[in-house]
Amino acid sequence: MTTSAPWPGIAITIVAIAGMKAAGPLLLGARRLPRRLLVVAGLAAAALLAGLVVVAVGTHGPSRDAAALVGGLGVAGVAYLLRVPMVVAVAVAMLVTALLRWWLGVGA
Repeated sequence: MTTSAPWPGIAITIVAIAGMKAAGPLLLGARRLPRRLLVVAGLAAAALLAGLVVVAVGTHGPSRDAAALVGGLGVAGVAYLLRVPMVVAVAVAMLVTALLRWWLGVGA
């Protein structure tokens, strides 16, 4: 298994969550979800991304790869605090992680 193994899972997770969010209005029609459920649904992508990063970092131990993953997660956290749309936050976090991996020479 390579150190880049989490990224296909992250991409699949993003697509799955986007699909679930799109399916909601189709299935509910004009009805509204309770406020609490809307909050939980809005946080699901961030929680899943954080979980994937924690597992990836925890299984590899301290390394330059782990530093890049933590850097990307930090950017995602800042983007969330700035209320950036989740898809944009995840895309920016992925880009920052890739750039950090390149800069640190991970996988070279």
